[in-house]
Amino acid sequence: MQSPRNPIRVIVGAVALGLLTLGAPATLAHAADASSSPDSAVQLTLGTAVTETLSTTGTATTDTDCYQFDTTADGIVTFELSSQSMSGTSNAYRWAILYQNADGGWSTKGYNFTAANQYAGVSYALPLTAGHYVIQIYGESSWPSWGKTYTLKASFSASAIEVEPNSKITTATPVTLGTTYAGSNFAYGDATEDQDIYKFTFPSTGKVGLTFTFASLSGSAKAYTVHITDASSNPYASWTVAANQSSGAWTADNDLYLGAGDYYLWIQGEKADPSWGVKYQVKVTHTAATAETEFNDTYSTADTITLGTAYKGSALTAKTDPDSGIKTDHDFYKFTATAAGQLKIDFTYPQSSSTAEAYRLLVTSSSSPTSSTVANFTYAQLTANQYNGSLIANTYLGVQPGDYYLRVISAEGKYGWGKTYTLKVTVDSSVSGETEPNNSISQATALTLGQTKVGSSSTVATCQNSSSDTGYDCDRDIYKFTTTAVSKVTPTFTFANPGGTSSATAYSFKITNSSSVTYHEFTVTNGQYSGSWLSNYDIYLPAGDWYVWIEAVPSAAVWGKTYTVGVSATASANTESELNSTVATANPVALGATIKGSSLLAGGADNDYFSFNATAAGTYKLNFTFPQLSGTATAFKVQVLKSATEAVTNQREVKANEYAGTWTADLPVYIQSAGTYYIYVRGDSTLAGWGKTYNVGISKSPLTTAKPDITPTTAINSTKAARKGTKLTATTTGWGPSGVQLTYQWYRSKTNSASSEDDYVAVSGATTSTYDLKEADVLRIIRVKVTGQVTGYPAESQWSDPVAIYPYYNDVPPTYTFYSDINWAYENGIVSASNANFEPGRAMTRGEMAAYLFRLAGNPSFKAPTNPTFTDVPKTHTFYAQIEWLRSKNITTVNGQYRPSDSVPRADMAAFLRRFNIYIQNGSVNFPSPATPTYTDVPKSNKNYSDVEWMRYNGLAAANPQFFPLRYISRGEMIAFLHRYALKFP
Repeated sequence: MQSPRNPIRVIVGAVALGLLTLGAPATLAHAADASSSPDSAVQLTLGTAVTETLSTTGTATTDTDCYQFDTTADGIVTFELSSQSMSGTSNAYRWAILYQNADGGWSTKGYNFTAANQYAGVSYALPLTAGHYVIQIYGESSWPSWGKTYTLKASFSASAIEVEPNSKITTATPVTLGTTYAGSNFAYGDATEDQDIYKFTFPSTGKVGLTFTFASLSGSAKAYTVHITDASSNPYASWTVAANQSSGAWTADNDLYLGAGDYYLWIQGEKADPSWGVKYQVKVTHTAATAETEFNDTYSTADTITLGTAYKGSALTAKTDPDSGIKTDHDFYKFTATAAGQLKIDFTYPQSSSTAEAYRLLVTSSSSPTSSTVANFTYAQLTANQYNGSLIANTYLGVQPGDYYLRVISAEGKYGWGKTYTLKVTVDSSVSGETEPNNSISQATALTLGQTKVGSSSTVATCQNSSSDTGYDCDRDIYKFTTTAVSKVTPTFTFANPGGTSSATAYSFKITNSSSVTYHEFTVTNGQYSGSWLSNYDIYLPAGDWYVWIEAVPSAAVWGKTYTVGVSATASANTESELNSTVATANPVALGATIKGSSLLAGGADNDYFSFNATAAGTYKLNFTFPQLSGTATAFKVQVLKSATEAVTNQREVKANEYAGTWTADLPVYIQSAGTYYIYVRGDSTLAGWGKTYNVGISKSPLTTAKPDITPTTAINSTKAARKGTKLTATTTGWGPSGVQLTYQWYRSKTNSASSEDDYVAVSGATTSTYDLKEADVLRIIRVKVTGQVTGYPAESQWSDPVAIYPYYNDVPPTYTFYSDINWAYENGIVSASNANFEPGRAMTRGEMAAYLFRLAGNPSFKAPTNPTFTDVPKTHTFYAQIEWLRSKNITTVNGQYRPSDSVPRADMAAFLRRFNIYIQNGSVNFPSPATPTYTDVPKSNKNYSDVEWMRYNGLAAANPQFFPLRYISRGEMIAFLHRYALKFP
């Protein structure tokens, strides 16, 4: 705010004016060289217009016309000056109002210039005290007004007025409350600003009544700036008044309350404003009230209020908030609660249907809140249509004895700006509820089991879901309760129907331990206000201290509204103890017993582990039941484990309609050795069993099993074998108890090899203890699965060892070197199937040699002699006829004894085969023996040299360096030689 600019010198003319008779309108003729001194001014009748012309005779280039008038009282003089048409913006007239000093001299009260284009008329109002004044009109010959006729009219209105100079606090015009004062913003000379300051005194706290009117103006441009300040020029309120606000109606929306004391009203204008020189009227009144006393915008200047007493106030400060950049008013009130109870705030303001923001209310428990101090424990953002205080009335605020602060905030542009509000604070000690602040474990409100407390979400606090969370505005109410044993805990949580979208989030509700580890967490929607949703969840907690956390955010429909919370607990034996989410924290359960649990852990999934001690290997039965549910959706997932990473059973998805637990018969638990094992129960929020109580346990089946055996078979290395046409029998020694029900299923491999049970298919109809091998089984593997069932327990199956099925002999697998040769011999009658085993690796006997050659010859017709040729081959010998045939064809040349049981060396085999060939060829076959031996171990001196070389010559023996003539030939090798011979000599 500025003081008037430098005074303008007194303008005194040198030309005398003719005398104008008071009260008689006249046109003044110019008097040449008449004195322009104020002392000889023409008398001007107030309210009457006069005309005159600025001009002189002779060489004078300036003219001053003076008019005098008197006022007998204080008031406003308004003068109007107009002229003949002119153009341009250069100076046309200079006018001044002079007043006579005590010494008879003259001083300027005000003066200004009018431009040529203002010829249509200018009007100015000046407040003047009673006295003698002169109006001077001045012009120059170079100005466009020279020689032009002008019209001057001055009028006067008596009134209490501002007394200039009053542009400083120290020169302020004192005003009487209830009296109307007139004034104008007008500064003489080249000053472009004027501020009029009025001093008024309030005898007591009350409402400021401000009436401010002025002559009608058009447009919305600024006309005035109005302030109310203290003696240090600190503004209480500040307004910019537009030209079209001349009626002063705007003050009705700007209520201000001040305490007893001196105050200052500032009315400021600028030369560029349309109100410059316009008369205004102002009046200040006082209405006593129990109200705030500005400034009360800090904790230290808070108004102390009495509980139960209504106070009035308004948000109308001139101070600018550094954060928002707009005018914001903070009204602080301090009150003292003498007892614990519910803090009730009655806060009302003028009625409106608007939903625009009106106020923000905060209650703090500290006069110096910081980010590390829980200070603001209630917060409400009130809209215009909440004028009746219903929002705050439905808010529960629990307080303890002590001092508190209530903060009322509004800002320019908000509905509450400048409107009177009424505030009353009480504490009802009869209500049991939360005690704020209670947004931390250490400050939790005690909650007795079986009782309820009232609370509300209305605290201004920064909440975080994790240490990395940047935080958000919320109210977190924490309640502490204690369980003395493992218990089923039943919370209750209800609130009034908040309306709005039923699926919108209302609260976050969770239960934690004293380390803030969350056990159970729920998102509560608007539509869940009745609390019935909690009946869907069974909560089990071990003995200890527990905490209920209730949280809402300011955007929720329940913000500021009350809720009721409580917890009851019933001791529950044989119940899981969370957290049991790992094998290391598994809850033990005895064999044959059950333990209760529920899948409800926070995070949307709950893994429950239970340990049991398997006393011996065997089949165990899982027991698992839960309340009746319908449908086939998955309710739980269950599995038995040896360790955290080793499974005993596959995970079973238990359906909702499998609540009775009969399905466990389909999930036998095979324990391979005694030890500790684990039952794993998994649920999640997407499953039908979420939150439902289940019973889980395990018991050992009385069934004993043993691996079934298959007979008859032959063991070849680690593999059992049988040949087609064999009747296989499954033996079940070791199965019990007596009366166990056994079933059988024979399986055939899909190919000639198998490594797992998936490589087998069931043989249709093969469901008895015996099975006749078929052609389809050749070069396949056969197994049998035996299943035992004891009533009430899972069935258990055991697989036999695999049995390889070969075409003719158990001991001649397809991998054997001479497999195809032996099959040829069997199919051509060279060997017989009288034995299941061929024994291909056994040494060939001389008796068998006779039999094989006889059959290779086609079993020729031969009558054996009555008397045996060889003393060691009686007629009763198995190969008597074959040996006698061999001798008769000179295939053997020995006499006396044949030695049928002796093994045949490879060299003798060559001799037998060559002689057989001579017989077959029906006579001697010339063969030139090579001069050089083929084999290093069969020299020319060997008696069988020619026979061995013959075999090599005909491709019957391989071209190896050695022939091994003395090594006994095996049955398999012999069959190979015979097969080669048959191919060579068909």
